Amino acid sequence: MAKINPAVKKTLLLSINTREPVQIYKWLDDGTLTLKELIDSGIEIPTIEGIPFSSYPNLIQNAIQDEQMTIDDLKNYGISEATLGITNVTDNGGLEEDPLTEENVSELSPEQELIVWEINNNAMSIEMIKEKLLDGAVNEQILFQHTIINNKDLINRILNYQEILFEWPEPDKIPNLPNGHTDIYFFGWSASGKSCLIASLFAYCNHHGLNHLTAQFPFGDNYKNHLISRLDEGYLPEGTPTGYINYMPFLLRNPSDTKKKHPLNVVEMAGELFKEASKGDLKELRKAFTFLQNSNRKALYFVIDYSLGGRSQDLALQQMFALLGSKGIFNKTDVIYLVVTKIDLREDHSVSPDEEAVNYIEKNYKNFLMGCLDCKDEYKIPIKIFPFSIGSTVSDILIETNREENVNLERYPKAIINSLVEDTAQKKKSWFS
Repeated sequence: MAKINPAVKKTLLLSINTREPVQIYKWLDDGTLTLKELIDSGIEIPTIEGIPFSSYPNLIQNAIQDEQMTIDDLKNYGISEATLGITNVTDNGGLEEDPLTEENVSELSPEQELIVWEINNNAMSIEMIKEKLLDGAVNEQILFQHTIINNKDLINRILNYQEILFEWPEPDKIPNLPNGHTDIYFFGWSASGKSCLIASLFAYCNHHGLNHLTAQFPFGDNYKNHLISRLDEGYLPEGTPTGYINYMPFLLRNPSDTKKKHPLNVVEMAGELFKEASKGDLKELRKAFTFLQNSNRKALYFVIDYSLGGRSQDLALQQMFALLGSKGIFNKTDVIYLVVTKIDLREDHSVSPDEEAVNYIEKNYKNFLMGCLDCKDEYKIPIKIFPFSIGSTVSDILIETNREENVNLERYPKAIINSLVEDTAQKKKSWFS
């Protein structure tokens, strides 16, 4: 059973109706919370109906066997039998055991146990899960009962998945960035979540009518549209291939006055380029180094992976920051953002994502943060810290694509976009014209 401070548990239960159903299931499964505690805390029916009990009937059975409550208690609370996956009830108010354990719950072979483990630990690709389904190594029932892939929509997305390959232009074939735009750079380690962050920002702008299309760089335009459509379909974007960079020009409408637009160039580069450049030579950024030397104003995003702690990323970020300063880049910079990705992995959910992002950087990236603060004082550049999460995923599939259900798709991009609008207009107000 997971250990949790009583005060933290009390706070958690008070905010239970704001939590994602999949996360609530995890707390039930590891013993952090009990079904009775949820009921006693006044969990709302829509929240509890989102928990996939029907795929995990053992939770209900265990609650009854432990004498936490009876079937009548659950019914009186307003929970339907369909929601709980209850089809048979004994005279004493318990669940019939035979249909549950012998008919409904699949026994797994050693091969299937390994597949389930790999899926639940994000160690199996979408393509491989699709292959295992098509060749019969596992079936829908096994996935529903033993993995987080617990509904038909997720199964359909796996079966319909097709890899989309882009023929990336060589860096020296990419045209120079349009003048008069604000150049947006994303620096970060491989698999740190840069592509997910960029896709989330573009998808948010598109959903809210803030993405004014251009035709300045066809590959960049097509790739931006690919990121938007892929995320809307529930797939996480593929990372930028090793050695490549890309830029995506677009006009960002001011959310407060959509008639006003600001031209941006969003520059994305492979994490391997960041890694090599951070060893001491910005020229390793290849074409991006040329971009940095232009006269456009800039906004710099440093993407920090919460799951890595301070390992690997810290010294690389410090070195990159020092190199940018040595090349005079901060003289052309409007704002610096530190974005902590995968913030939903934090253990203490009584601490807000915003507070945890600050705590995390202060604890694991203190020297990097001090360098940022020195830059703030010297160049009068705002330094802002943002948390970010795309939401719960499994094998590069976004579990919940509905923006009303997955608040991550709205909350985090909105805060970042609103700040970008405010911060990049500070040097030259006429940008939003």
